[in-house]
Amino acid sequence: MSATAGARPGTHLAYVTAGFPNLTQSFVRHEVETVRALGVPLTIFSVRPPPRVFPDPSLARYVDETIYGTRFAPAVFAAHLHFLLRRPQRYLAALAGVLALAFRQRRCGGLPLRTCIVFPMSVYFARVMEERGVTHVHAHFANHPTTAARVAATLLDLPFTFTGHAFDIFVPANQIGLADKVADAAAVVTCTEFNRRLLHGLVPPPQHAKITVCYHGISVPAGPRPAREPDLIVAVGRLTVKKGFHHLVTACAELARDDVGFRCVVIGEGEEEASLADAIARVGLRDRVALLGAHPHREVMEWIARAAVFALPSTIAKDASMDGIPNVILEAFALETPVVSTRLSGIPEVVRDGETGVLVDPDDPHALATALRDVLAHPETHRARARRGRDLVATTFDPDRNVRRFLEWITQPHGDRGAASDPQRAVS
Repeated sequence: MSATAGARPGTHLAYVTAGFPNLTQSFVRHEVETVRALGVPLTIFSVRPPPRVFPDPSLARYVDETIYGTRFAPAVFAAHLHFLLRRPQRYLAALAGVLALAFRQRRCGGLPLRTCIVFPMSVYFARVMEERGVTHVHAHFANHPTTAARVAATLLDLPFTFTGHAFDIFVPANQIGLADKVADAAAVVTCTEFNRRLLHGLVPPPQHAKITVCYHGISVPAGPRPAREPDLIVAVGRLTVKKGFHHLVTACAELARDDVGFRCVVIGEGEEEASLADAIARVGLRDRVALLGAHPHREVMEWIARAAVFALPSTIAKDASMDGIPNVILEAFALETPVVSTRLSGIPEVVRDGETGVLVDPDDPHALATALRDVLAHPETHRARARRGRDLVATTFDPDRNVRRFLEWITQPHGDRGAASDPQRAVS
């Protein structure tokens, strides 16, 4: 490992993820690749099973190397027997911690059961980590992956850290036990200043110092770009309520009524697909607004590069879930594509209204339509803003620098290592 990689010498990371590879979580893949490029050994663990289909075939290569959670395989029973016989105090402490968390979640529908299901696979993960010489456990997302990382770290007497992103820290049900996870962790990372302020409000002041912001990294592509299509609006994301795509359809209907020339494509898949298709049909825009489904990352970037404007009208879902800084906004700026989004969560940290892009209030289709109309009518003004967005991404979101800082933060001491190293404390 390079001495300048940021991590302590001899570090072997375990990454516990919610699901890997995930088409819409390119930030995790980028981080994995950058960590490895810096010479730090890394083993990937996934709470969910591998995807059944790959809209982007390039993702299939990760499946063979990823350790997937399983509950009933002989290796799982062997792992439980191993720790129960050799480290019974730690095993029982880890089990008690999971059961205590599930009890606190008892009014949250099926969440307690899902939390309990994490335990058997976490013990299996710990056994694999032990066999591979892992020295540090890191989780992406503060809910189930961090629960799994905490169990494994308790069993192995290792430090664990985690990155909090969006729904995993915004949704009230996921905030149950979050303060205990922060207290037990050696360090905590999050990806926006908005998130850091939120976490500060959820944990006591003595824990604030171990929480830092490390923005996701993204490479700014070089080389020629495809020609812009002056009337093309592109939106990308999972078809979920929090992306606000219904507001985009309403805004497009207003543009059509005002005889604005445009066409709009929405790239992604999700549970709102049928509802969005119905909304498009109701306003008579089937010939101008298209749902393209999921596409490989390379094709998504080609669409964004051709667009006159990239639109992401993020909003807050009923369960309080919302975006952080969607990686696709960074990718749009990297391609110098003008961005229209909303004043929500961490988005204003990169889309600076009137400077790098345009922001409107969430849930305001008329304001969204007005912003889109202005971008289409004044392309040079907004392309200049997008170039400033590109400069911001190239500096603040540089992947090599940010990952080095991330590695240094999670592997250097921050006072108390956390309760994972003390089985008597890791039971809350």
